Amino acid sequence: MNMMNVNIPESSTNIDLDPDTVPELYEGYEHHALRKPKIIQLPSWGLHCVPNRTGTLALSSLYLLWSYHAWLDLYHTLIPLYRENQISSLVFCSYLWVTVMCLISLFRSHSGDPGYLKENYPSDNGIPTEICTQCKLRRPFRAHHCSTCGFCVVKMDHHCVWINNCVGDHNQWLFLLLSFYTIVLTVYSSSLTVAYFYNYIPAVTNDSFSKETRDILMKITLILGPIVTVFMGFLFVSQLINIILNRTTIEAMMLDRQWRRRQITMTQMKEYNDIHHPCRPCFPQFSSLFGSNIPILWLIPFRIFPMKQSSNILTKII
Repeated sequence: MNMMNVNIPESSTNIDLDPDTVPELYEGYEHHALRKPKIIQLPSWGLHCVPNRTGTLALSSLYLLWSYHAWLDLYHTLIPLYRENQISSLVFCSYLWVTVMCLISLFRSHSGDPGYLKENYPSDNGIPTEICTQCKLRRPFRAHHCSTCGFCVVKMDHHCVWINNCVGDHNQWLFLLLSFYTIVLTVYSSSLTVAYFYNYIPAVTNDSFSKETRDILMKITLILGPIVTVFMGFLFVSQLINIILNRTTIEAMMLDRQWRRRQITMTQMKEYNDIHHPCRPCFPQFSSLFGSNIPILWLIPFRIFPMKQSSNILTKII
């Protein structure tokens, strides 16, 4: 289809963001190609993985980066400094907490069900539904088909290559926590590196490395820290903005693409947002996302979501 021949809709309510019916808008994205389900599941453990080569490589790099930071910070800096009473127990334990929370968030983000639709969504609960042209299942409004995973994902935000999984209704809160704890961990690690060079130098270390080799490892951390912090900071802020505005990354990008191609006006874009996913107060929005009205619980990634336990039928739609 020639995009120059597409008429601008008369009403913003007619704006079509469905990748199954308007695949031209999704050029360069993986959400419209027809593929069979491509996931390996462990039902008894509630885990799954996507056998995608690029995603597996990207995910492995995250685990290697986490291992490198944990090994260098703990084994070469924190433990020696703690034994010499140069740092307090609070500093030591807080680093352990952030490191473990980051690891749990990463594991649950990539291994959990993002909201796969594995059977027809009921059409009698008042939520608009449609038939997916790829998997032929009835799906709720704001669900999209991911060709990498081979399933429709409820309230799909995007497919993230770094966690080798979709970000959807079931795991977006974990993806947000992963971004947050990664930022905290990299800032913490960079601060330890600066302290290593300028303030606290262990008198006795746990390794047989020379000081020159140890200094090189610390400088690598000092270079990686700001890069990871900036990248994850941008991702974290963009996720926060989308959550506050009650929209997904797919919806934001597709509306922007239609506007740039002059298929819709700014007024139509605003009307579409107000009708289909209007903004709500921030606290109810985040309480719904994290499944709790207690903000302190939002920071715990190993909680079980009572409203999002079902892997077949979504139990709530925002």
